[in-house]
Amino acid sequence: KAPAGFTVTTTNSTGQITYKTLKECEFALDPAYRANASWQMHDNILLEVHKLVDANGLPIFRPGVGIGDPGSIFGYPVTVNQDLTSVTTGRGNKLALFGDFQSYIIRDVMDMQLVRLDERYAENGQVAWFTFSRHGGGTVFGSTTNANKPIQALAGLATTGESF
Repeated sequence: KAPAGFTVTTTNSTGQITYKTLKECEFALDPAYRANASWQMHDNILLEVHKLVDANGLPIFRPGVGIGDPGSIFGYPVTVNQDLTSVTTGRGNKLALFGDFQSYIIRDVMDMQLVRLDERYAENGQVAWFTFSRHGGGTVFGSTTNANKPIQALAGLATTGESF
């Protein structure tokens, strides 16, 4: 099941990231969450953003000036998240996330359990190990309306207002 608290609010009918779609995603986020907002996207998607320029011909991606400083888009830091989609084709692919990720928490449902299986591979002189753990996640202080959720997603060929 997908995490709660994310909303797709920006329609990208061409499946391509553009200056306009990034701005629409930025302003779809409630202003209360923009102060701590940042971008997340796959490295391949960030490469496409590197190619975008504004009306003055200046790149919208600005690299960090110091060692370890993140680059930024429209003044918001960018984090590479390799778990997001790496291609711009496909209905509903989440191309980028934008929002206040401090509002997202990960809940550990149970402690990690480690189980040793002596008998399973005993004939080969081996021992098997299994670990079990359960986790959940979601946003805190998230509104029930799509427009007030703390994290927005830019999706290719998506429908405005679609939640995931």
